[in-house]
Amino acid sequence: MKSSFITTLVALAVGGPCVRGQGFLANCTWQTAMLVDSYLGAYCNNDNWEIYSYDWTWFDTSHCLMNNNGQLSPYDSGDYSRSCKGCNVRASHSEFVINCTCLLSGVKVATSTYDLNKIIWNHDGFLGCFGHFGNKSERGPF
Repeated sequence: MKSSFITTLVALAVGGPCVRGQGFLANCTWQTAMLVDSYLGAYCNNDNWEIYSYDWTWFDTSHCLMNNNGQLSPYDSGDYSRSCKGCNVRASHSEFVINCTCLLSGVKVATSTYDLNKIIWNHDGFLGCFGHFGNKSERGPF
């Protein structure tokens, strides 16, 4: 028993920080979500069950991803938007995939994708990742 516990701790330490989000698509509307530059906007459920509703939230996804030699990867304060451009999203009820053109090295570029639903979460109407939170308001653009 003690051996398996130690093995688990070592595996977690070697694997790096746990970054898996709770999946914001479970309680945010993907149909009206939008990406403007690196900012993701969506209507998300809040925790006030008495006046249960959706809040509009904006969140800078640069807090969640980095450009790792042309590939988007989860990383706290990764600031991918400095070296990835032309980003857009493809959304469904189960995934929210960002697609960007990212610098590899020098002048080479690569197309990279990442499912934002794997890293971004909704907490009480705020989108976020790692320790970063977006903002929210009762009204959005729609």
